[in-house]
Amino acid sequence: MAKKQKYYRLDKILETDANYYMLLGERSNGKSFSVKEYLLKEAYENDVQFGYVRRWKEDIPSYAVEDYFSDLVMDSDGVEHIKRITNGEYSNISVYSGGIYFANVGKDLKVVRGKRIGSTFALTLESRYKSRSYPKMNNIVVEEFITDKGYIPNEVSTLMGLVSTIIRRRRGKVFLIGNTITRSCPYFSEWQLTNTLKMKQGDIDIYNFATNQVDENGVPVIVRIAVEYCTNENANSQMFFGKSSKMITSGEWETKEFLHLDERLEKYKCHYTMYAEKGMLRFCIKLLSKDNTPFIYIYPYTKIDFPDKSRVVSDRYCLDRLYSLSWTEKRTKFDATVIKLLKERKVTFSDNLTGTDFFNSFNI
Repeated sequence: MAKKQKYYRLDKILETDANYYMLLGERSNGKSFSVKEYLLKEAYENDVQFGYVRRWKEDIPSYAVEDYFSDLVMDSDGVEHIKRITNGEYSNISVYSGGIYFANVGKDLKVVRGKRIGSTFALTLESRYKSRSYPKMNNIVVEEFITDKGYIPNEVSTLMGLVSTIIRRRRGKVFLIGNTITRSCPYFSEWQLTNTLKMKQGDIDIYNFATNQVDENGVPVIVRIAVEYCTNENANSQMFFGKSSKMITSGEWETKEFLHLDERLEKYKCHYTMYAEKGMLRFCIKLLSKDNTPFIYIYPYTKIDFPDKSRVVSDRYCLDRLYSLSWTEKRTKFDATVIKLLKERKVTFSDNLTGTDFFNSFNI
């Protein structure tokens, strides 16, 4: 008898009683299903509506949102979860004019909408929602918050603005669901989730942030973020291979292949050392040569501070003249050589994850 596939469950992270729940891990391990199941139960049993948030307007047409819930209409084993959740009252989901509804489909295939349970939102349209009211909406799900396709400007602040518009001064739950595509993510750095890149599968980290607000009882408001690196559930597949297969089937961070040094670092002549940082990711960059052929070597920089008088490309503004926000701002005689070699991809890395992090962080 084939072993039944195990899927992720929300139970453990919900015990943290957080405001924000960040779920990281492999594709198709049940992260989204578990959140959707929770949202539908809350909507049916407690009349708590939810917001379904995506980055772009193109991500939320009615047919795409309905398809998002299709595995709760009927899963691959033939289980009809919406019927189960609603005690047979509804069997489907219908989306109309941005509203999400429980629904039924008649024998004539006509959709009959029932109870409204949520609404769709696009981060790029955040300002349009500010004048509206969502008194029953205490839950929010943000899908694919990690991307290697590019973030919108000030995305984290935009999401916070949207959450404020939807939930107002109530206490709610925001679920952020992300596949382990790239570790270069503004949510990690702007929320100072400092241990995220070091987490092991199965870990749940809690971050508490004091605010300048008090609740109705005069108690200071503390915002709690729970981050879970969801355990690989040993999903078996006969369809995945190549560079991305580890992320898809095991939850490891996705990496690409890069060149590495053939010999120990000490065997090469070092002409110049500089540093770069983006969010919580930091890199040491060395200009090396072998047989009079120059190339770049990059490895993670893990110390708290950069050495004094170091050349640094950083996303942090600094008055030091050796700091710059861009690679094109030259500060030393070696800068032009470094950027030329980077553009020509004459670069080696300590490991594939470092190479992936570096080029995901910097558009070179």
